[in-house]
Amino acid sequence: MYPKNPTSMNPKLPAYGFQFAASRGFSLIEALVGAAIISAALLALSSVSATLQRISTTNRHQIRTAYLLEEGMEVARYLRDKGWDQFTALTPGVAYQLAYAAGDWSATTTAQVIDATYTRTVTITPVLRDASQHIVLTGGTLDQETKKVVVAVTWNNRGATTTQSATTYLAKIF
Repeated sequence: MYPKNPTSMNPKLPAYGFQFAASRGFSLIEALVGAAIISAALLALSSVSATLQRISTTNRHQIRTAYLLEEGMEVARYLRDKGWDQFTALTPGVAYQLAYAAGDWSATTTAQVIDATYTRTVTITPVLRDASQHIVLTGGTLDQETKKVVVAVTWNNRGATTTQSATTYLAKIF
């Protein structure tokens, strides 16, 4: 009944007998929407990557700073153990740098930059005690056998100087 090839009856119809002229514009819109979705996804991934990179850099600095602070405290204890008189001879309130040379640590006023990024200082100050032997900031008696030690690590973080510090008290134990 039906002809085997519908195009034999109407040569303007496509081979399968359907007209696709209306769907050509729809395919262009689909392509534009698809490109917009892919662009938005790539932008989101790029933003996540940049955020993770910034967090990673911040964490790296914080971890390195923690190690440098701990090492600074250990060096202060080493300098104390090496000789209380040498330790207390350091000028109170002066920010000293720690230098390691010839297998020995020393305090110096010469700038010491660590890993081309960090600067570490150690400041030793006298300790005052009240009548109950509690440490006070003012109005107490000078304790000749205790010193306050502040270790600070400074570095440049995205154009701003960042400093972390740790404080302890060291006493004459030998």
